[in-house]
Amino acid sequence: MRPAHRLTRRTTALVAGLLAATLTATAASAALAAEPVQPEPGAPWFGPELDWEVDDGLAFADRLGSRVSLLSRPLTYPLDSAAWVELRDLAGQSADLGAVSVVSLYPEVPLDRLTRADAQVLARELAELSDRLGSRWLVRFAPEMNGTWYSWGQRPRAYKQAFRTVATEVHAAAGDQASMVWAPNYGAGYPFGGALGRVEQTPRSRVEQRELDTNYNQRLDPRDDPYLAYYPGDRHVDWVGLSMYRFGVDAQLGTNTLPGPREVEQRLRDEYGYGDDLGRPSFYERFAEGRDQPMLISTSALYNPGDSGPSPLEIKQSWWRQLVGAAAERPLVGAIAWLELARVEPEVGERVEWGATGRPAVAAAMRADLLDSAIDLGPVIEVDGRLDPELTAPEPEDAEEPTTDGTGAGEEAPSDGSTSGVSADTDEAPPGTQQTTAEQLGLGDDALAGAAVGAAAGAVAVMLAFFVAWRQRRRRMRPPWL
Repeated sequence: MRPAHRLTRRTTALVAGLLAATLTATAASAALAAEPVQPEPGAPWFGPELDWEVDDGLAFADRLGSRVSLLSRPLTYPLDSAAWVELRDLAGQSADLGAVSVVSLYPEVPLDRLTRADAQVLARELAELSDRLGSRWLVRFAPEMNGTWYSWGQRPRAYKQAFRTVATEVHAAAGDQASMVWAPNYGAGYPFGGALGRVEQTPRSRVEQRELDTNYNQRLDPRDDPYLAYYPGDRHVDWVGLSMYRFGVDAQLGTNTLPGPREVEQRLRDEYGYGDDLGRPSFYERFAEGRDQPMLISTSALYNPGDSGPSPLEIKQSWWRQLVGAAAERPLVGAIAWLELARVEPEVGERVEWGATGRPAVAAAMRADLLDSAIDLGPVIEVDGRLDPELTAPEPEDAEEPTTDGTGAGEEAPSDGSTSGVSADTDEAPPGTQQTTAEQLGLGDDALAGAAVGAAAGAVAVMLAFFVAWRQRRRRMRPPWL
């Protein structure tokens, strides 16, 4: 058979495939919504939380020499113009790698001033990005709420109400493509009265004091439960999470020391750092296993370049090997987010290294160990292309007044389901400034459906014309190991 015939057959098959894909796109989208991406038991996702001002997901993957199945990014909340751009940038980078997006929402205002409208803007953005890029979201709302180093810390009543409001809107708009993650800090040292970086707060109400006093001795002390008072409820929580960072030995924070041989295991058993046995089941047993919820671990091990002692490879490899081993024995550990940056820590008083891939030898060791484990490095989502630059951001509802009773972010209500779609690479305005394209043109549902059919037919020809060029471009832009 001559090459020209082979090309004709391949082209015909490609056209048929594209037509079939176009006709079944809606059904495929429905199937995706019905069957969200979930980690396989014993094979957690893995990826970094980066210093996004100087780093990005593809650069991390290049340093590691492997894909990752997760990218994590903190965002201010409610979404302002900067956070809006950062959210879409995260979605685009996750799409490039086929990774899940972890969004940690850091409230910029008191919890009881967060509104339903704030949650609806976020939820519509997540839904639109899921529709257009196949994004899969893990939403960590106000993490480490049991600590004293954030303004939202140790405010259980307001925290739970705010979490529930966000969860209600996210579930209504994004469905199973976005999961709400409840993520306290590891409880040893609770109530963290002597923590460095502690934020001064107004006195707690009597109601809050009663909620926190889980052992009923009229005060908040180390024997109170560091988790339960903050739990928003099974209806609103899809995943649980735990911040579990290794600063070193308690009496010598920031000193380079090797982790104990069972330190990760002891933390996951809620034994490390507690002193006496408190007689409580572990966080994993109570909130992951006991409620059948996947667990996200946010972690890393500190190395202080200004100190002597063990090397960064020795410290970090010991930590991640223990972590991978412990996760293998806990099938509900569904994801691991590795803190990959350098910064000044108040506990140390100087700049320390949390990351692994900034040093080639450490990066190579991490890659080898991850590839030799059951960790799922992806891709875990399938996506085609970028956002449509012709679409604009959503127009939120009228601003909602914050609640005045001190109980949180307002009563629950279903989302209106509206969506948006802005290119991550454009300079268009953030939520609340423009109408969607359909609204501007006055198109109803029937008109949009008809237009979609015509556009789909045209898209087949366009996709075919650019198919070869697209494949060559992808080969150029991705390292050979992707």
